[in-house]
Amino acid sequence: MSEDFIIPAIKFNIIFQIKGYNTTVDECLSDANWLKAIISINSKTIISSVDAFVATNDLHLFSKDLQNLLHGNSNEAQLSTDEDAVFFKISSRDKKDSIISGYIREIGEDTIMTKFKSKVDIEELQMTSEKLSSLVDLYPILN
Repeated sequence: MSEDFIIPAIKFNIIFQIKGYNTTVDECLSDANWLKAIISINSKTIISSVDAFVATNDLHLFSKDLQNLLHGNSNEAQLSTDEDAVFFKISSRDKKDSIISGYIREIGEDTIMTKFKSKVDIEELQMTSEKLSSLVDLYPILN
């Protein structure tokens, strides 16, 4: 089963699919707090996708930071994955003008890095925040 959230930028969408925990607490607690994910960027001209691992703690912090940004209590929210396969930052100067920037790195025999930057619709970002809040409830930090 896969759960996902979308960050809808004006020029593209970032699709973040959570595939589940990397392993169980019984197998290894430190590995259990990593989530398997597929992160994609889709636009008319670019399609890039990467398999990645994101720490549950980082996903929870991003959710909180995004809520703070939307309520005007912060100027940015950012998230990166293990081995810097994906990094993105949403910055806001005011409630109308927000920008997302970052990259997706496909690591293999050849490394391909897709960089992106675009304005973000704040109203749609609110829906992303709500979906992300429900996702972090599904994937709590394991002790």
